[in-house]
Amino acid sequence: MKNPYCHPDLPYYAKGMCRNCYERNLRERNPEFAQRQRDNTTNWVKVHKQRKAEINTRYQLRPDSKERKNLRKRKKTFASFGLSLDDGYKLLELQGHKCAICGKPAQIENNKRFLELDHDHETNKPRGFLCQKCNKGLGLLGDCIKGIERALKYLQNPPIKSL
Repeated sequence: MKNPYCHPDLPYYAKGMCRNCYERNLRERNPEFAQRQRDNTTNWVKVHKQRKAEINTRYQLRPDSKERKNLRKRKKTFASFGLSLDDGYKLLELQGHKCAICGKPAQIENNKRFLELDHDHETNKPRGFLCQKCNKGLGLLGDCIKGIERALKYLQNPPIKSL
């Protein structure tokens, strides 16, 4: 059996594609098929509520469920800024797994280590990974150099010195 051109590591399904790519392509070419698929799924869930609940519970109890969910979330976040998962990890590695501003290692919150992917809100281009505090600080200062310069000027020469 031949391998699909889209994802050579997955089984061949049809027209040179894996099943996911073939069905996505089919939904794009044929909106009626996509609507029919959504309707069929909705109807199946209505009829099989108990079965659907069992499937969801079984899935959530799988040991790798949270890791896969986190991986999908990371992929989606990186993709929204035009980065592949590998690019995101390379950037994180380049920063030494530390915040690009304060240099602290990833914060631990809810037993998870993480840094946030900072981006330019005008161009939507990623800039680097920041800890939650630095990312929030940039945002509160208007995400611009002028805001940061005003804050620096304030710290260097606070109004209380004028008294």
